[in-house]
Amino acid sequence: MDGRGALELAKECAAAGLVRFTLHARERMDERGALPRDVVNAICTAKRAGQGNQEGRWVLRGGVDEEGEDLAVVVAFEGDVLVITLF
Repeated sequence: MDGRGALELAKECAAAGLVRFTLHARERMDERGALPRDVVNAICTAKRAGQGNQEGRWVLRGGVDEEGEDLAVVVAFEGDVLVITLF
C-alpha cells in the first residue's frame, strides 16, 4: 500500500467508526487534552500519509482537530479496524 491508499483507507475507517485507540494513544490524548472526536476529525481532514518509523504504521498529516488546530496522527491497520497508536 502506498501513502494515498493508506490515507483513503484511514478516512474510510474513521468515517465508519472502525477506530480503536491504544493505551499509549489514550495517554497522549489525555496529556494534550484531545478527545477521540478530535483525532477522528484530524484523520478525516488529513491531506497526506507517509510511512511511520515502524513497519505497518502511517503518519497522517495536514489534518486538524475540531478547533482547527493541526494534529498529526500515527495509525496502523489491523484487519478492517484503524488503530490509533499515537499522535
